[in-house]
Amino acid sequence: DSMMGGEGCAAEVQMRGLELMARLWGLGEECARRCRETRAKQELEKLLACDDMLLQMNAVEVLSLLPPEDCSDLIPRLIDTSENLSGALPSCLLLCASRYIAHAPSPPAAIAAKLCASISTRLSSCRDQDLVDTLSCLAAGAATTGGLSALAQCEGYSKCVVACGASVESPHEPTRLAAMLALSNALSSLKRIQSGQAPPPDASDGRGGVLGRVGCGLVAFVVSLATKSPVVEQRVGALCVLSALCLHEWGAKAGVCVEGMVEGIMDLKDASGKRLLEEKHQVIKNVVSHNAISEVVGPEAHSRMQAYVSRGPYVAG
Repeated sequence: DSMMGGEGCAAEVQMRGLELMARLWGLGEECARRCRETRAKQELEKLLACDDMLLQMNAVEVLSLLPPEDCSDLIPRLIDTSENLSGALPSCLLLCASRYIAHAPSPPAAIAAKLCASISTRLSSCRDQDLVDTLSCLAAGAATTGGLSALAQCEGYSKCVVACGASVESPHEPTRLAAMLALSNALSSLKRIQSGQAPPPDASDGRGGVLGRVGCGLVAFVVSLATKSPVVEQRVGALCVLSALCLHEWGAKAGVCVEGMVEGIMDLKDASGKRLLEEKHQVIKNVVSHNAISEVVGPEAHSRMQAYVSRGPYVAG
Protein backbone atom coordinates (compact mmCIF):
# COMPACT_ATOMS: atom_id res chain seq x y z
CA ASP A 1 0.00 0.00 0.00
CA SER A 2 2.91 2.36 0.64
CA MET A 3 3.63 2.28 -3.08
CA MET A 4 0.06 3.14 -3.92
CA GLY A 5 0.37 6.81 -3.15
CA GLY A 6 0.55 7.34 0.63
CA GLU A 7 1.29 10.85 1.79
CA GLY A 8 4.92 11.80 1.45
CA CYS A 9 5.62 9.13 -1.14
CA ALA A 10 7.78 10.60 -3.91
CA ALA A 11 6.04 10.73 -7.25
CA GLU A 12 8.85 8.87 -8.97
CA VAL A 13 8.79 6.02 -6.44
CA GLN A 14 5.01 5.85 -6.71
CA MET A 15 5.17 5.64 -10.48
CA ARG A 16 7.85 2.94 -10.39
CA GLY A 17 5.67 0.93 -8.02
CA LEU A 18 2.66 1.30 -10.29
CA GLU A 19 4.73 0.33 -13.31
CA LEU A 20 5.93 -2.80 -11.51
CA MET A 21 2.33 -3.73 -10.73
CA ALA A 22 1.32 -3.20 -14.35
CA ARG A 23 4.13 -5.43 -15.60
CA LEU A 24 3.33 -8.18 -13.09
CA TRP A 25 -0.36 -7.96 -14.04
CA GLY A 26 0.05 -9.94 -17.23
CA LEU A 27 2.08 -12.83 -15.77
CA GLY A 28 -0.94 -14.99 -14.99
CA GLU A 29 -4.39 -14.93 -13.45
CA GLU A 30 -3.10 -15.18 -9.88
CA CYS A 31 -0.76 -12.21 -10.46
CA ALA A 32 -3.60 -10.30 -12.09
CA ARG A 33 -5.91 -11.00 -9.13
CA ARG A 34 -3.35 -9.76 -6.61
CA CYS A 35 -2.55 -6.69 -8.68
CA ARG A 36 -6.27 -5.82 -8.86
CA GLU A 37 -6.41 -6.01 -5.07
CA THR A 38 -3.72 -3.31 -4.78
CA ARG A 39 -6.06 -0.92 -6.63
CA ALA A 40 -3.11 0.15 -8.80
CA LYS A 41 -5.45 0.79 -11.70
CA GLN A 42 -7.56 3.17 -9.61
CA GLU A 43 -4.41 5.03 -8.56
CA LEU A 44 -3.44 5.45 -12.19
CA GLU A 45 -6.91 6.84 -12.90
CA LYS A 46 -6.40 9.41 -10.15
CA LEU A 47 -3.09 10.47 -11.65
CA LEU A 48 -4.82 11.08 -14.97
CA ALA A 49 -6.84 13.80 -13.22
CA CYS A 50 -3.88 15.51 -11.52
CA ASP A 51 -2.40 18.86 -12.59
CA ASP A 52 1.09 17.53 -13.37
CA MET A 53 1.27 16.78 -17.11
CA LEU A 54 4.43 14.68 -16.77
CA LEU A 55 2.74 12.50 -14.16
CA GLN A 56 -0.33 12.23 -16.39
CA MET A 57 1.78 11.12 -19.36
CA ASN A 58 3.64 8.58 -17.22
CA ALA A 59 0.32 7.25 -15.93
CA VAL A 60 -0.94 6.79 -19.49
CA GLU A 61 2.24 4.93 -20.44
CA VAL A 62 1.84 2.59 -17.46
CA LEU A 63 -1.85 2.06 -18.24
CA SER A 64 -0.86 0.86 -21.70
CA LEU A 65 1.05 -2.00 -20.03
CA LEU A 66 -2.14 -3.45 -18.55
CA PRO A 67 -3.71 -6.47 -20.27
CA PRO A 68 -6.41 -5.26 -22.72
CA GLU A 69 -9.21 -6.99 -20.82
CA ASP A 70 -8.39 -4.98 -17.70
CA CYS A 71 -8.39 -1.54 -19.27
CA SER A 72 -11.23 -1.72 -21.82
CA ASP A 73 -13.48 0.34 -19.55
CA LEU A 74 -10.91 3.16 -19.50
CA ILE A 75 -10.25 3.45 -23.22
CA PRO A 76 -13.42 5.39 -24.19
CA ARG A 77 -12.68 7.87 -21.41
CA LEU A 78 -9.11 8.32 -22.59
CA ILE A 79 -10.32 9.08 -26.11
CA ASP A 80 -12.98 11.51 -24.86
CA THR A 81 -10.42 13.26 -22.64
CA SER A 82 -7.97 13.61 -25.53
CA GLU A 83 -10.51 15.63 -27.51
CA ASN A 84 -10.67 18.35 -24.86
CA LEU A 85 -6.95 18.89 -24.34
CA SER A 86 -3.99 20.36 -26.18
CA GLY A 87 -0.27 19.70 -26.09
CA ALA A 88 1.40 16.30 -25.87
CA LEU A 89 -1.10 14.61 -23.55
CA PRO A 90 -3.88 13.97 -26.13
CA SER A 91 -1.47 12.01 -28.31
CA CYS A 92 -0.36 9.94 -25.31
CA LEU A 93 -3.99 9.12 -24.56
CA LEU A 94 -4.70 8.16 -28.17
CA LEU A 95 -1.52 6.08 -28.36
CA CYS A 96 -2.68 4.09 -25.34
CA ALA A 97 -6.05 3.54 -27.03
CA SER A 98 -4.34 2.55 -30.29
CA ARG A 99 -2.21 -0.04 -28.52
CA TYR A 100 -5.35 -1.40 -26.91
CA ILE A 101 -7.08 -1.74 -30.30
CA ALA A 102 -3.99 -3.44 -31.73
CA HIS A 103 -3.67 -6.04 -28.99
CA ALA A 104 -7.15 -6.67 -27.61
CA PRO A 105 -8.42 -10.08 -28.81
CA SER A 106 -11.79 -8.65 -29.89
CA PRO A 107 -11.92 -4.87 -29.35
CA PRO A 108 -15.49 -3.55 -29.16
CA ALA A 109 -16.60 -1.93 -32.40
CA ALA A 110 -17.76 1.16 -30.53
CA ILE A 111 -14.28 1.78 -29.12
CA ALA A 112 -12.64 1.25 -32.51
CA ALA A 113 -15.10 3.67 -34.12
CA LYS A 114 -14.47 6.29 -31.45
CA LEU A 115 -10.69 5.99 -31.85
CA CYS A 116 -10.83 6.02 -35.65
CA ALA A 117 -13.04 9.12 -35.65
CA SER A 118 -10.68 10.92 -33.28
CA ILE A 119 -7.59 10.04 -35.33
CA SER A 120 -9.36 11.08 -38.54
CA THR A 121 -10.30 14.47 -37.04
CA ARG A 122 -6.76 15.10 -35.81
CA LEU A 123 -5.18 14.08 -39.11
CA SER A 124 -7.27 16.70 -40.89
CA SER A 125 -6.59 19.50 -38.42
CA CYS A 126 -3.16 18.96 -36.81
CA ARG A 127 0.19 20.17 -38.04
CA ASP A 128 3.85 19.54 -37.30
CA GLN A 129 4.52 17.55 -34.09
CA ASP A 130 0.83 16.99 -33.33
CA LEU A 131 0.41 15.48 -36.80
CA VAL A 132 3.49 13.30 -36.30
CA ASP A 133 2.10 12.05 -32.99
CA THR A 134 -1.29 11.30 -34.52
CA LEU A 135 0.30 9.37 -37.39
CA SER A 136 2.22 7.40 -34.77
CA CYS A 137 -1.11 6.49 -33.16
CA LEU A 138 -2.40 5.27 -36.51
CA ALA A 139 0.80 3.26 -36.99
CA ALA A 140 0.37 1.62 -33.58
CA GLY A 141 -3.26 0.73 -34.26
CA ALA A 142 -2.51 -0.72 -37.70
CA ALA A 143 0.57 -2.65 -36.56
CA THR A 144 -1.41 -5.86 -36.00
CA THR A 145 -3.98 -7.68 -38.08
CA GLY A 146 -6.54 -7.29 -35.31
CA GLY A 147 -5.95 -3.56 -35.08
CA LEU A 148 -6.23 -2.99 -38.82
CA SER A 149 -9.31 -5.20 -38.99
CA ALA A 150 -11.02 -3.23 -36.22
CA LEU A 151 -10.16 0.19 -37.65
CA ALA A 152 -11.05 -0.80 -41.21
CA GLN A 153 -14.67 -1.43 -40.24
CA CYS A 154 -15.04 2.19 -39.09
CA GLU A 155 -16.51 5.11 -41.00
CA GLY A 156 -13.36 7.23 -40.68
CA TYR A 157 -10.98 4.53 -41.94
CA SER A 158 -10.80 5.73 -45.56
CA LYS A 159 -10.14 9.32 -44.49
CA CYS A 160 -7.32 8.14 -42.22
CA VAL A 161 -5.67 6.19 -45.04
CA VAL A 162 -5.99 9.07 -47.53
CA ALA A 163 -4.59 11.57 -44.99
CA CYS A 164 -1.73 9.21 -44.22
CA GLY A 165 -0.93 8.94 -47.92
CA ALA A 166 -0.91 12.71 -48.30
CA SER A 167 1.48 12.99 -45.35
CA VAL A 168 3.97 10.67 -47.05
CA GLU A 169 4.57 13.52 -49.52
CA SER A 170 4.92 16.14 -46.79
CA PRO A 171 8.12 18.25 -46.94
CA HIS A 172 8.24 17.97 -43.13
CA GLU A 173 10.59 15.01 -42.61
CA PRO A 174 9.22 13.74 -39.24
CA THR A 175 5.69 13.79 -40.71
CA ARG A 176 6.87 11.88 -43.78
CA LEU A 177 8.65 9.25 -41.68
CA ALA A 178 5.66 8.75 -39.37
CA ALA A 179 3.31 8.44 -42.34
CA MET A 180 5.53 5.87 -44.05
CA LEU A 181 5.60 3.81 -40.86
CA ALA A 182 1.80 3.89 -40.60
CA LEU A 183 1.39 2.96 -44.27
CA SER A 184 3.90 0.11 -44.15
CA ASN A 185 2.30 -1.27 -40.96
CA ALA A 186 -1.16 -1.20 -42.51
CA LEU A 187 -0.03 -2.82 -45.77
CA SER A 188 1.81 -5.57 -43.87
CA SER A 189 -1.18 -6.23 -41.63
CA LEU A 190 -3.48 -6.35 -44.65
CA LYS A 191 -1.41 -9.22 -46.05
CA ARG A 192 -1.45 -11.12 -42.76
CA ILE A 193 -5.17 -10.88 -41.94
CA GLN A 194 -6.33 -14.38 -41.01
CA SER A 195 -9.58 -16.24 -41.26
CA GLY A 196 -11.91 -15.06 -38.53
CA GLN A 197 -10.66 -11.47 -38.84
CA ALA A 198 -12.68 -9.11 -40.98
CA PRO A 199 -10.65 -7.59 -43.84
CA PRO A 200 -11.31 -3.99 -44.88
CA PRO A 201 -14.75 -4.05 -46.54
CA ASP A 202 -13.43 -2.30 -49.65
CA ALA A 203 -10.60 -4.85 -50.02
CA SER A 204 -13.04 -7.15 -51.80
CA ASP A 205 -11.84 -5.44 -55.00
CA GLY A 206 -8.80 -7.73 -54.80
CA ARG A 207 -6.41 -4.76 -54.71
CA GLY A 208 -6.58 -3.70 -51.07
CA GLY A 209 -9.33 -1.10 -51.42
CA VAL A 210 -8.37 2.43 -50.42
CA LEU A 211 -5.17 1.18 -48.81
CA GLY A 212 -4.08 -0.37 -52.08
CA ARG A 213 -5.06 2.69 -54.11
CA VAL A 214 -3.11 5.00 -51.84
CA GLY A 215 -0.08 2.72 -51.76
CA CYS A 216 0.02 2.20 -55.52
CA GLY A 217 -0.61 5.90 -56.11
CA LEU A 218 2.51 6.72 -54.11
CA VAL A 219 4.74 4.02 -55.56
CA ALA A 220 6.74 6.23 -57.95
CA PHE A 221 7.37 8.79 -55.19
CA VAL A 222 8.35 6.06 -52.72
CA VAL A 223 10.71 4.41 -55.23
CA SER A 224 12.37 7.78 -55.78
CA LEU A 225 12.85 8.22 -52.03
CA ALA A 226 14.13 4.67 -51.62
CA THR A 227 16.74 5.01 -54.34
CA LYS A 228 17.69 8.69 -54.38
CA SER A 229 17.07 10.32 -51.00
CA PRO A 230 20.27 11.51 -49.30
CA VAL A 231 18.62 10.91 -45.92
CA VAL A 232 19.15 7.32 -44.75
CA GLU A 233 16.06 7.35 -42.53
CA GLN A 234 13.88 8.35 -45.46
CA ARG A 235 15.39 5.65 -47.67
CA VAL A 236 14.74 3.00 -45.02
CA GLY A 237 11.19 4.23 -44.44
CA ALA A 238 10.47 4.19 -48.18
CA LEU A 239 11.95 0.70 -48.52
CA CYS A 240 9.69 -0.49 -45.71
CA VAL A 241 6.66 0.86 -47.59
CA LEU A 242 7.84 -0.80 -50.81
CA SER A 243 8.48 -4.06 -49.01
CA ALA A 244 4.98 -4.07 -47.49
CA LEU A 245 3.40 -3.06 -50.80
CA CYS A 246 5.24 -5.85 -52.62
CA LEU A 247 3.83 -8.44 -50.24
CA HIS A 248 0.75 -8.10 -52.45
CA GLU A 249 0.90 -9.18 -56.09
CA TRP A 250 -0.90 -6.01 -57.20
CA GLY A 251 1.60 -3.94 -55.23
CA ALA A 252 4.60 -5.77 -56.64
CA LYS A 253 3.31 -5.26 -60.17
CA ALA A 254 2.86 -1.54 -59.52
CA GLY A 255 6.37 -1.32 -58.10
CA VAL A 256 8.26 -3.05 -60.90
CA CYS A 257 6.45 -0.91 -63.47
CA VAL A 258 8.18 2.20 -62.08
CA GLU A 259 11.14 2.95 -64.32
CA GLY A 260 14.42 2.12 -62.62
CA MET A 261 12.82 0.50 -59.57
CA VAL A 262 14.40 -2.95 -59.87
CA GLU A 263 17.84 -1.67 -60.84
CA GLY A 264 17.78 1.04 -58.19
CA ILE A 265 16.84 -1.31 -55.38
CA MET A 266 19.45 -3.92 -56.35
CA ASP A 267 22.19 -1.30 -56.74
CA LEU A 268 24.24 -1.56 -53.54
CA LYS A 269 26.93 1.02 -54.40
CA ASP A 270 25.40 3.78 -52.30
CA ALA A 271 23.88 1.49 -49.67
CA SER A 272 25.54 1.81 -46.29
CA GLY A 273 24.44 0.12 -43.13
CA LYS A 274 22.97 -3.26 -42.32
CA ARG A 275 19.35 -2.05 -42.13
CA LEU A 276 19.42 -0.42 -45.57
CA LEU A 277 20.91 -3.53 -47.19
CA GLU A 278 18.40 -5.81 -45.52
CA GLU A 279 15.39 -3.70 -46.49
CA LYS A 280 16.56 -3.54 -50.12
CA HIS A 281 16.88 -7.33 -50.15
CA GLN A 282 13.44 -7.81 -48.59
CA VAL A 283 11.79 -5.69 -51.28
CA ILE A 284 13.14 -7.86 -54.10
CA LYS A 285 12.47 -11.03 -52.13
CA ASN A 286 8.83 -10.01 -51.78
CA VAL A 287 8.62 -9.14 -55.47
CA VAL A 288 9.91 -12.51 -56.73
CA SER A 289 7.61 -14.40 -54.36
CA HIS A 290 4.85 -13.77 -56.93
CA ASN A 291 4.99 -16.07 -59.94
CA ALA A 292 3.19 -13.55 -62.15
CA ILE A 293 6.05 -11.04 -61.82
CA SER A 294 8.13 -12.91 -64.39
CA GLU A 295 5.56 -12.04 -67.04
CA VAL A 296 5.74 -8.35 -66.10
CA VAL A 297 9.51 -7.84 -65.95
CA GLY A 298 10.59 -10.50 -68.43
CA PRO A 299 12.71 -13.63 -67.84
CA GLU A 300 16.11 -11.87 -67.87
CA ALA A 301 15.22 -9.31 -65.17
CA HIS A 302 13.42 -12.02 -63.19
CA SER A 303 16.55 -14.20 -63.22
CA ARG A 304 18.68 -11.28 -62.02
CA MET A 305 16.26 -10.65 -59.15
CA GLN A 306 16.29 -14.32 -58.17
CA ALA A 307 20.09 -14.34 -58.20
CA TYR A 308 20.17 -11.19 -56.04
CA VAL A 309 17.82 -12.82 -53.52
CA SER A 310 19.92 -16.01 -53.49
CA ARG A 311 23.16 -14.09 -52.80
CA GLY A 312 21.70 -12.51 -49.70
CA PRO A 313 21.51 -8.85 -48.67
CA TYR A 314 25.22 -8.16 -48.21
CA VAL A 315 26.73 -9.41 -51.51
CA ALA A 316 26.83 -7.19 -54.58
CA GLY A 317 26.29 -8.76 -57.99
